[in-house]
This record gives sequence, structure tokens and C-alpha cells, in this order.
Amino acid sequence: MPLSVPRILVIDDIEEDGIKIAKSVWNSQFAIRFIHYDQEELIKAGKENMRGVRLIFMDMNLIGDGILGSGSKNFTAVQQVLQFCLDERNGPYVLITWSTFDTYAPGLFKHLNERLPVSLRPSLCKQLNKEEYEDGDGRLTEKIKEYMQELEAIGALISWEKTIQYAACETLYDLIGVAIASGIDDVKDALRSVLFSLASAAAEQNLDKTNAVKHLYSVLSQILYDNLANALPEEEAAQSELIYSGKDLKPKEPWSQKIHTMLHLDLTEPDPLADHMPGDVFPYPGKDHGLPIPDLDVCGFLRGGKFMPRKKEEDEEIFRARIEKDCKLALVEITALCDYSQKKSIWHRYLAAAIVPNDFVKNSRLPDFIWPSPEFQIGNDPPFKMLFNSLLIMSIPKEFRDKLKRIFRIRQPLLGDTMGWLARQSSRQGHISVM
Repeated sequence: MPLSVPRILVIDDIEEDGIKIAKSVWNSQFAIRFIHYDQEELIKAGKENMRGVRLIFMDMNLIGDGILGSGSKNFTAVQQVLQFCLDERNGPYVLITWSTFDTYAPGLFKHLNERLPVSLRPSLCKQLNKEEYEDGDGRLTEKIKEYMQELEAIGALISWEKTIQYAACETLYDLIGVAIASGIDDVKDALRSVLFSLASAAAEQNLDKTNAVKHLYSVLSQILYDNLANALPEEEAAQSELIYSGKDLKPKEPWSQKIHTMLHLDLTEPDPLADHMPGDVFPYPGKDHGLPIPDLDVCGFLRGGKFMPRKKEEDEEIFRARIEKDCKLALVEITALCDYSQKKSIWHRYLAAAIVPNDFVKNSRLPDFIWPSPEFQIGNDPPFKMLFNSLLIMSIPKEFRDKLKRIFRIRQPLLGDTMGWLARQSSRQGHISVM
């Protein structure tokens, strides 16, 4: 089983030189991986797709011909090895040229920023003369700390990533402790029993050989979150001040829709064999769908409620055509999670909703039976809201579920608020009054 990707890489075409760099880094109390650069072997091995690399010490003369210059093949070799080693979702990293060719480093950095995909470009480029940092006297350690501080906000994210690793270690430690105290002689058997108990807590009667790991990860993620909530970095005060300093910075392009999407929507491709989950969102089936639910059209949903205004100069027919083109109806799964785990869900419950671009609802006065979501944006598509309708709740027998194909899932915080609003709507008695 492969362990996680190293945080630090050393890349050199001469093994002896690379080991010297590695020893300097080891003496500075950092764990690293050395990659011996060989162009033919690199191509043969194929892309390695590392994620989580945060620091790279790079020899500038990977070709070994001793010739460096603007646009040289050595620059191209550095570009190539970065593209072979790093996954496009690796995230931010610092590139340090470890060389005596200091005068050529700016040319390399310029080359990489022009030629690499944006996602693979270094967040920070620095140059070190290797002859000054080979003694393991602690100077390299201090230099690396100095560079990480220069990253500022990116450094705060890397610190959070490190905190997650520590919280995961805490979670593993606690689970091993539970296994040792279980009374089962073999710790490996005891731990298997613990893992089964955790998975069954989430899945209960639905647990089997094919889905056990998914349910185990779900519970472990909850435990990890609790361990992470109280974990703070050593530089808490400085990082808090840095984060708060961003309050007066206004983006040129609004990003709130994308952050809402990260917080509240799960856009991952669902397992085709997996059961539905609360919060799953499906397109509302069109006419002749064969399901025991009413036919709905988006104009009736939106214009029938008389809450979607149109411009006075816009023709009603043109407006309705725009609605039919740009707005979509959806079904949101609201069956209780325990009904899945206990196999009680003979009928699945759904709430009808409309997925509506923001332009349509900017000045709308929504009735109390309509509840709007925050604004979302998926990729470069127009920002949109979801409008949930408490008057349209329906059930579909379990055998029809394969006709519904999920487009995304609403995460628990937003789903919980939606269900709370729905409960208040369904339990209100209402009142009448006289003037």
C-alpha cells in the first residue's frame, strides 16, 4: 500500500549531487523524496500525478551539459519534470533552484510562468546557492521558514493542511486504542471489528462487501472533523491577523457563488450502483415519464405563483420562452437517512424545486411557500438559485428510482435548513383575521 505523497521533493540528474541536497534537507529535520532525473526513464514511467507536494528543490542543469541560457533546453527539462511529477490538482508549492547558476534562475522562473499550465505554476520561486547550505547548521531550516512566511495566505492554507494530517493521526491513535481495549487478542482482528462497527453505524442493514468502505469513510470524516475543530496552528495569532486583514479587499468578480457551491453542493459523479441519499437532486422528468407524480412545467411553477416579474417592455410569450429555455425543474430527495440504513424506504419522498438563473429572481417577492437557496455557480455557467416549493411534496416507489439520474447533491447544512423550513411550513396551523 503506497504511503502519502512526500511534501518535499529534491530533483537532480546526478544521484551523488541529489543525495548531497537530500542530506542537507534531512539535517534540517525535513522528510523528503529524491527523484533521479533521467529523461528516457521519466517518459517510460509516465505521469506520476503527485498531490500535496509543497516544496521542490530543483537542480537547474538537469541535462548535464553545463550550458544554460534564456530559453535553453535545460529550462524545458525543468518544465517537463514538473509536469510529469505533479498532478494538476497538486495545489500551491515553492520552487527553489539549488544551484551555482544563480544568474539564470530568473530566466527559468519566467519560462515556467509562461509555459506551465496555471494550476502547475509555482506560488513562489526562490534561488539558493547550494555551496552555502550544505553543512546542516540550521540555516536551511530558517530559510525555508522564511519562504513559507512569504506565502502569507497560501501559507495559512498549507498550515491548515498540516493540521488536518495531525487530526487524522489523532483519529487513528484513538481507534487503535479502542481496538487494544476491546478484549480481542489479535489487535488486527480487533481493529477489523471496530471498523465494521463504524461502517454499520452509518449503513446498518444496507452494509455489505461492496459499500463498506464508503460508509466507514463517512463516519471517519465526522470523527476527523471533531478532532480538527479544536486544533490550531502554532502561529495562530499571526495567521488570524493575516486572515482578518482581508476584510477590506473587494474582488473585481464576485466569488460568493463559487464559495456557496463549495460549501453546499456535492458535484462528484455518483456511483451508479449506490443508493440514493438525502439531498440528491434530479431533473424533474418530462412528459410521459411513467412515474406516479404529476406533470409539471416550469412556467406553471414560476409564473403560476405570480412571483417572477418580467420587464414591462417584454412580451409575455417571449418571457415564457426564456423561462422554458433557461429555468429547470428538479426533484430533491428528502427521505430520512435512517430509513435508508434500516431499509424502510419503500417510498422515496421528494420536494419539487426550480433551478433558476439569478437574472430571473433579482427583484422577485417570493411567497412564503417558496424558499430560496444561496446563489451558486458551477464552472462558468450563469449563477443560479434553487427555489424550493413546500406545496409540492411527492413520493415515488423504490422500483422507479433508476429512472432518476442525479445532477448534484445538497450537503447537510443547507439540506438541514431546508428541512427545518419545510417542517415549519407543514406544521403551521395558519390563522384568519378581520379588519
